[in-house]
Amino acid sequence: MLNGILLTRPDGLNQALARALQLRQVSYQITPLIEITQLDIQADVRLLIEDLDRNDIVIFVSRHAVRFGLPVLERYWPQWPQLQWLSVGPGTAEELRQLGIASIFPDSPGSEGLLELAQLHQPEGKQILIVSGHGGRALLGDTLSNQGALVQYLAVYKRRKVGHAGLWQQMSEAGIDTIVVSSVQILDSFSLVCSVRHRQDVQLIATSARIGEQAIRQGYNKVHVADDASTDGLLKAIETLMIQD
Repeated sequence: MLNGILLTRPDGLNQALARALQLRQVSYQITPLIEITQLDIQADVRLLIEDLDRNDIVIFVSRHAVRFGLPVLERYWPQWPQLQWLSVGPGTAEELRQLGIASIFPDSPGSEGLLELAQLHQPEGKQILIVSGHGGRALLGDTLSNQGALVQYLAVYKRRKVGHAGLWQQMSEAGIDTIVVSSVQILDSFSLVCSVRHRQDVQLIATSARIGEQAIRQGYNKVHVADDASTDGLLKAIETLMIQD
């Protein structure tokens, strides 16, 4: 069963799912549990940007990487060099498309899906720039480096946990019994306000198996893994919960 859903992505990323839930008359509450802020561009980072055309491939690992990274790149590159653009998934690709860049993305969003793309097979000798947030997953870059690629990172944003004193009480009063978790950082932020005892009461929809496994390790025992992080993938998981007895 599902009574109400807590949407926890950063500001600006909950609206599509919220509209879909509203159409289905599903109660929801938006409470971002992490905040995204831009990083200052230092001298060494400027060199990476100025040498953009030396890369064979540029990978954007999130929509925030596009929103914070592309304006910075545009200051130095009013006309884009000829290289291959990759996106972690369709949402990120759409952000790039709206800004005039066509990119390739995997059918299964995420680092694992990116590594399955033909463009990243046999990367030995290729120079690859990963546009990301500070302290993100290392799987993509480490794998490509181990396969002989020259990988560099352009970190353009950072994440910060957002505290919400009394959130569990607010959820209880509003009848919210389910939370959507799209990153380990969001999970950790929620765990700060959800006691170990209450973790057995809340249903958790994770956008990847990795997040789901981490949730189980933290004491959540009602964990459901969506097919992917897209609105359609999350709706499918939500609708499955809605029809369960």
